[in-house]
Formats: sequence, structure tokens, C-alpha cells
Amino acid sequence: MKFALYGGERVEAEANLKGAVCQVCKAEVIAKCGNIKIHHWAHKSKRKCDHWWENETQWHRDWKNQFSKDWQEIVHTSETGEGHIADIKTPKGLVVEFQHSPIKPEEILARNTFYKNIIWIVDGKRRKYDEKKFKEVIDPTSGAWEFWYYSPLLRDWSRIQKPIFFDFGGPKLYVVFEGEIKDFDKVDFIEGVKMGGKTLTYLLKEKVKIAKIKDEYRRNPINEKKGKRTFASVIKRGY
Repeated sequence: MKFALYGGERVEAEANLKGAVCQVCKAEVIAKCGNIKIHHWAHKSKRKCDHWWENETQWHRDWKNQFSKDWQEIVHTSETGEGHIADIKTPKGLVVEFQHSPIKPEEILARNTFYKNIIWIVDGKRRKYDEKKFKEVIDPTSGAWEFWYYSPLLRDWSRIQKPIFFDFGGPKLYVVFEGEIKDFDKVDFIEGVKMGGKTLTYLLKEKVKIAKIKDEYRRNPINEKKGKRTFASVIKRGY
């Protein structure tokens, strides 16, 4: 965790700072400020807290730092009292989750249901061949573009009915939205989040609308009539 509570205030990990507690379970945490891992807070004892939390990488930290500290690691509490730490939660209630580690479909669904207004950023560099296979699928000349299951990233993430952005470390993200896969400037994404979820959704819809016009000549309407499944039709139908 980047933040813990100390004297009622959210603070970052500092060496020799004692008495800080977890934002969720209020158990004591200790500062880990070594030279190898990024500085963070860890629970002093092995107890269950937020089971959705994953060990943070530099990739997580770099993404979080694109936004105000007041938006980072915010505890979101449901009507039943269940609490989880959202990676980013804006004042307008938009949650952005950064996912590096493997995650089960049931947990993705649980987070979507819990947060409702949520967008995912997925680390596309975790596995060796993810980027290569993903880009082969989106390349209309590769022969793999209609076989979405060829890409493990798309196989894992394309059915969850929320905007998914894949980050391969460059200036552009790739978004799965309304059955389409399109590139999206990272700067535009960050500004869209800062301006509010509706602004980002508008930018996504405009991107897809323009892309559909451009793709009209690439797609084969005869194949569609015969029932040949394009990537978009597969994602929209959920199989």
C-alpha cells in the first residue's frame, strides 16, 4: 500500500515511522523502505484485510502518480459496510483499477458489481508473448484478426462489459469498447479521467464511431450475412 493512516492523516511510507494503521482494517502496518522494492506499507501481522489487493509494482505506482494523491488508494465502502481500496477514485465516483497480476473472472465480476462505475487498465507486458499475439489479432492482414481467442489478453478480458485498456508501455493504449478494439492516446485517457467519466465515455464513443466508418470497407458484408463471426460480433454476443 502506498498510503496508511497516521494521526488520522493519510501518509506515505517513511522509514522509522511507527504507529500507522491500514485504511481498511485499522490494523497496524509497518513501513517497507528498502532499496529494491518501492516504498510501501505492509501489515505487521499476517491477517486478512482487502483480499482484492495485489502486491504493487512500479507499473502500478507510475500509473497512480498520473493523478492527484487525493484520488489514490481511496476506500470505497458499500451499503453493507464492505470496504475495498480503489486504485483511483475520482470525486465524481469513477474508479480506475490497474491490474498486473492474474485475476479470476469471478473476481473481475465482483469488482465490477461492487464499484459499478469502473474502468480497467491491464498491464500488457506481464507475459512474454501477450503483446505480440494481441497485435496479430488486431492486424487485419495477419489472418488472426477474427480469432479473438488467439490472444490470451482478449480471451481473459474481452467479455466483462466494462471499458478495458491494455497498456504495452508506449504512448498509446488499446481499448476494448462496444465490441471494438482501438488505439487510444494515453494522454487523452488521463485527461478524460480527470475531466470525469462522462467525458471519457464520450471520447470512447467518438473513437468507435469514427473507426467504424473507416472499417466499413475492410469488413465483408457478405460474410456477415452468412453468419461469419467478426471479432466485434463475438465480443458483443459474449462467446
